[in-house]
Amino acid sequence: MPKILLSGKPKVGKTTIIKKVLSSFAKTSCGGFYTEEVKAKGKRIGFKVVSTNGEEGILADINHKSPYRVSKYYVNVADFERVALQAVVNAEQAKDLIIIDEIGKMELFSPKFKQAVEEIFTKSQKKILATIPNCDIPLVKRLKSLPDTEVIEITEENRDIIVSELIGKLQ
Repeated sequence: MPKILLSGKPKVGKTTIIKKVLSSFAKTSCGGFYTEEVKAKGKRIGFKVVSTNGEEGILADINHKSPYRVSKYYVNVADFERVALQAVVNAEQAKDLIIIDEIGKMELFSPKFKQAVEEIFTKSQKKILATIPNCDIPLVKRLKSLPDTEVIEITEENRDIIVSELIGKLQ
């Protein structure tokens, strides 16, 4: 089964690609989550996490004080696990395609999520489409090195044409 990691610079369009791929699959066949920016008065103040069944929570924001922090954003591990981790676990159990947006610093503050991702990539026979950041994170390096995992670098040049290729690989 294909396991695809989308890599690329911030704001290059990885999440947009995830959403386009999701829209081409029946909700009954895929599960997982994606992230979105939260803005106030035109400025980014955080990120929310959205499961493929529409449940939402706060991944991180500038006001939610927690011991977990990336840049100016405080990570809300409880909300993340309630929405995203549960969506990934449910998808692994009952769906054909697992969507994970993203496997990054904020998300990996959850040890449960980290363990679930490792198990899914090494043991699951499900199709996986995930996004990863362009930075050195040990788990991401391991996932990229797995023999059955394909890494696709998203750029401004290929982001509009890659969607149909991904849909073909994941059907």
